[in-house]
Amino acid sequence: SPPLLHLPSLFSSVFAALAAGFLSLPVSTAVIAFGGAAWALTAVVAFNQNLVLPLIVPLASALVTLTVVFALRFSVIDKDARFLRKAFASYMAPTLVEQLVDDPERLKLSGELREMTFLFTDLAGFTSLIEKQHPEDSVKLLNEYLAGMVDIAKLHGGTLDKVVGDALHIILSALLDQHEYSHRALEFALEMDRFANSFSEQQKALGIPFGETRIGVNSGTAIIGNFGGREFFDYTAHGDAINTAARLESANKQFGTRLAISGSTVTQCNQFSGRPIGSLVLKGKTVATEVFEPLCDPENQQALFDEYTSAFNLLARGSKKAGSAFASLAKKYPGDGLTQFHLTRLNAGETGTRIVLEKK
Repeated sequence: SPPLLHLPSLFSSVFAALAAGFLSLPVSTAVIAFGGAAWALTAVVAFNQNLVLPLIVPLASALVTLTVVFALRFSVIDKDARFLRKAFASYMAPTLVEQLVDDPERLKLSGELREMTFLFTDLAGFTSLIEKQHPEDSVKLLNEYLAGMVDIAKLHGGTLDKVVGDALHIILSALLDQHEYSHRALEFALEMDRFANSFSEQQKALGIPFGETRIGVNSGTAIIGNFGGREFFDYTAHGDAINTAARLESANKQFGTRLAISGSTVTQCNQFSGRPIGSLVLKGKTVATEVFEPLCDPENQQALFDEYTSAFNLLARGSKKAGSAFASLAKKYPGDGLTQFHLTRLNAGETGTRIVLEKK
């Protein structure tokens, strides 16, 4: 056959290769189908004009080329993208995973020093609860709770670092630089608190004594990278900022609070509504950390928080009126643990807002 008759097959193969190389499978298939239909119509019109154009061979060439190129992409070119999606889909929001797929160089497995926000959660009383339940019921209950908490974190761009029993460790800006990551952390800490509180109330209504969730949040610099040696790899972070977040979560027990947010996180938030807990000297440290409790329920907490802040300011100034202010507040809000905490301190002869914690 004349060489010109091979040009349609060559053109269709090149067209299919380009489509398969740069477009997704559904889109490239649609493009090839449209091009094939257009060529078939052209061949019919040419035939009516007594001109014979090759039809089957160009269409077959396009189909074969499309199949071969996509097979090559799947086995070689897209292998890293599939690995990243599989590795991080369970831990990160889909949008962040796709950013890693588009730019894998952002993932520095060698480790780096990065400014991040860390969030720790812990569920009170779950160990004693599971001792009274059937194992299948305990696993189902915990998984339902954890799934809800993790979904909230991923929705706000958080990266799940670890699940330790009923506790979660979540990082903001772990793998990718995220805009306003501290504010994001505060937002999903509040949303987690609402979910956990609602989940607990639902279980209690069913006769299950589900405990409350305590949350600690802190921002700071830490080293993040792949740790574990030759056989085991754990992409995680290490540093004092992480330990502080964990300590704040635990400190909630002493204050009677559910959320404790460090000053380093609060100062990076555009808007923050809450009350000061105090200047905490965590166990093993000498430098105090300013800590706050965010406003979770404005309708029911705003008046309490305003009156508490007035009493706290007296405490901060060393005023002798602080004792009577907290005593009055305790009578008005007997269920407020933080008020009771400071009143106990004052009755024991302590003054000021510097609090030395003896426990982790």
